[in-house]
Amino acid sequence: MDPHNTPEPSHPEDNKKEITITVTVGKHVNLAMQQNSVPIIRELIIRNPGDSVLQDIEICVESDPAFMRPHSVSVPLFL
Repeated sequence: MDPHNTPEPSHPEDNKKEITITVTVGKHVNLAMQQNSVPIIRELIIRNPGDSVLQDIEICVESDPAFMRPHSVSVPLFL
């Protein structure tokens, strides 16, 4: 191995193009809120900072313990 031809170390900034998901939820959940359809998830933000376009994404939400029915949303194109 040539010591003068070593690969450059990768920098953390180079790997920042990951998809991120941020969720804002209510602090408390109770039966009355569930019965009155008060949303538990207040905000769902998905960021795609990369150059690639994502297609046919399915977002699935479920709880553990299972106090709600799982819910899925299809997103045909995500830029």
